[in-house]
Amino acid sequence: MLSEAVRQVFVEQDKKLAEQQREFDARMQDIAMRNDLEANHHALELGELKQELKEGRSRSDTIWHNMMNELAANRRWTIVTIITVGLSIATYLSALIHFNH
Repeated sequence: MLSEAVRQVFVEQDKKLAEQQREFDARMQDIAMRNDLEANHHALELGELKQELKEGRSRSDTIWHNMMNELAANRRWTIVTIITVGLSIATYLSALIHFNH
């Protein structure tokens, strides 16, 4: 009788332990699934951020090249303006000297 009662206690404990194991396994699977989803989400966000950085870099490179081209054009215009003004002054002085003599 005592051994039957002890056996019954062990059977009940084994059932409880098996139920706890199933609950634990289910929780672990749920946690693993959530972690996988979060990892995928973070990987997607990282890819999007990298793409945004590449696009931003491309835009800034384009802006920089445009500014350099404008600077070169402005420099050319400045040089041409100085030459034109210099030639105009030289022509004026030449005509002034010619008419005075």
